[in-house]
Amino acid sequence: MEEEEENGYVIDGLRSASVDVPIPFENLVTALDLIDPRLLPRHTSGYLWYQRELARFTYKPGWKFQVFSYTPEHPLVGAMCTLMIKLRVPDTYHPENIIDVQSVHGLYAGVHDASEEAFARYLAECIAYVELHEAREWLRRDGEIYDNPHA
Repeated sequence: MEEEEENGYVIDGLRSASVDVPIPFENLVTALDLIDPRLLPRHTSGYLWYQRELARFTYKPGWKFQVFSYTPEHPLVGAMCTLMIKLRVPDTYHPENIIDVQSVHGLYAGVHDASEEAFARYLAECIAYVELHEAREWLRRDGEIYDNPHA
């Protein structure tokens, strides 16, 4: 049975296997068990490694993490893959409205995939970057944004 989903199609409960569409972690483990990573191009094995590592992490409710293979649509020079952080937050100017925000970060071979700890530290730094950005939007002096990150 095929049903349409936000980022692709789900067929018999499995999300489409397009490289730029996340695959559920439980399916990734099965695929990785069947593939010798040494036989894959560095880019593909790196993408799968990032997917597996990212599936181990959670953060605040409403925050989501995704890894995409590097494509020209995400022109982060030299990046092997792209980390996207998505969150739902109140709009700074109209707090009664909830908006979707995303922040894109490059994942570089030999740096962020050097170890599980290196990746975890980088993910924490990316989260801190997003939190600081939001804090700058919300900090007010005399009712005015003190340090607008969009200005």
